[in-house]
Amino acid sequence: VTVAPYGEAGYEMTAEWAAFRLRRTVTIENGLVVWKERWTNTGEAVAGLPFRHRIFFDGEDPKCWIGGDPDMSAVAGMPKNPTLFLQSRKQAGHGMGVTAESDWLRLLMWARVAGGVAEIYSENTALPAKGSIDFELTITPVTDGGSYWGFINRVRERWGLNKAGVPYPIFWSYARTEQGNTPGERLHNALGHLGPIVIAHGGWARLTADSRIVRGGRYPKLPEGAPRTPGPSPDLDLDAFLTFQHREAYWKQYRLEVERLHEACPDVKVIKLMHPAMEVAYRPLKHRWPYAACEIATATGGCFQDAHYSRAHLGDAVNKGWGVLYYCPRPGSRYLAALLRDVRRAMDECGGDGIYFDEFSWGGAKRGYSRYDYGRWDGYSADLDKAGTVVRLKADNAHIAEVSQLEIVREVLMRNKLFLGNGTGVLRSVNQLPVARFTEGGNGHGKMASGHLANVPLVLGNFGSSKTRKDVFKNVKECLEIGAVYSPMPVNLLLEGPDNFVCKLYPITVRTLGAGTILGKERLITSKPGTFAWPGTQARARMYIYDENGDLKSKDIVTLTAGENRIALAA
Repeated sequence: VTVAPYGEAGYEMTAEWAAFRLRRTVTIENGLVVWKERWTNTGEAVAGLPFRHRIFFDGEDPKCWIGGDPDMSAVAGMPKNPTLFLQSRKQAGHGMGVTAESDWLRLLMWARVAGGVAEIYSENTALPAKGSIDFELTITPVTDGGSYWGFINRVRERWGLNKAGVPYPIFWSYARTEQGNTPGERLHNALGHLGPIVIAHGGWARLTADSRIVRGGRYPKLPEGAPRTPGPSPDLDLDAFLTFQHREAYWKQYRLEVERLHEACPDVKVIKLMHPAMEVAYRPLKHRWPYAACEIATATGGCFQDAHYSRAHLGDAVNKGWGVLYYCPRPGSRYLAALLRDVRRAMDECGGDGIYFDEFSWGGAKRGYSRYDYGRWDGYSADLDKAGTVVRLKADNAHIAEVSQLEIVREVLMRNKLFLGNGTGVLRSVNQLPVARFTEGGNGHGKMASGHLANVPLVLGNFGSSKTRKDVFKNVKECLEIGAVYSPMPVNLLLEGPDNFVCKLYPITVRTLGAGTILGKERLITSKPGTFAWPGTQARARMYIYDENGDLKSKDIVTLTAGENRIALAA
């Protein structure tokens, strides 16, 4: 090990092992500690690299936030919010935040905390012979009492995440009503009272159309006397199925529904539901599918599928050879081309106002599910045994899908339409996109904080109860308490008029996040009493106040005085 001065305020360290060399530089730049390192495999074979970094306070047991969650003690992955914050228990609100700045560090690192010591480490990294990998992280001191929120707001500002907002509330489908004499009147009575909104609607492109005919046994059949198809569905006419002609009725119906919604509710925008991986396929002949080259291979062989989703979409057809298999839209692939074609069709032919993609980040807190493809290697991802020896090589689909994410979003944005993705982006190129992303609240309260590095940290309201207006208002406040904005489920019939507490969360372009308070360019949202600074010049604003049931109490106009720009809210 050698250590030497580096630059005006830093040092350089190099270390050698039998098979690895490490070069690390640590400097102070713009109020941050910038930590860069290069690991090099000096050997002649692929080698596992189970690295570990420990962060702690000298003589103090700090409170630690992992990925924005103060209650988390360990996590296998945190690429959506790749941060640790260590908060002093001696000096209130003081501490330091650690941020993984480089994509590969975000994707490879795990985190845990015990005994006041936080660790960033990896159990799934390997380097090729003579290969290397670069990591970069920063350490942000917080000495103004701002706690985690002061830290994460600095990261958001550095990453340029306060530029794009969400213009409207995006409802996950909508509740129907029987009030009205015509279909158009019933649509208007269900949605027209809310003002400008967006609805994610219409079933899943491709997946819904395919699963309906397979589940119902209405797939194309072979004529009598024709050679039988291998497997438990011998009457399947696979050639006819793979023309996907059966999808045309689905697209026709979606176009009709968009037209009806636009006619009945001119203020309502409609976005199409899509999935970047799930496809109905006949397992015995899955190699015949046009995107078979993109299948996600499991560690034990075969194409990945989730038994729950296969059963949910296909019912008993899973016993007849069918499944919902998973594919990764690799750059230049037929599968990516097919997805892009349907993205264009939903907007250009069907008149849709945008696109929603499920599971769009490919990177979660767990390392199972569809995260890895064992049929190829990305150059870094691997399964290691307890000794750090490589057991299997694999490819991280969060990395492989980068190009497809950028191309899909580009198709939407070039039409000035809305894109909504499930899950915060896990790559810097994707983080920079001016799009909306939500975290599913149903995945757990702590997971809501994973959205803090989205442009607007939306949380889908699929948690708690939504039976009454008071229930929904409680959910809105729960999101706000963790620095996130509620994104509604089909609660439209519980809300009264365009001044309801859900619709008045929008439009929102975030300036700062806080526990119970979000300051935006267009509005301040808070559940806390106090005095709040308001950016900008003298202005008049309308203050909407709701009671504990979510009923509007007042909407008075207040004047914000130039030079002070503060507003006081009583309890």
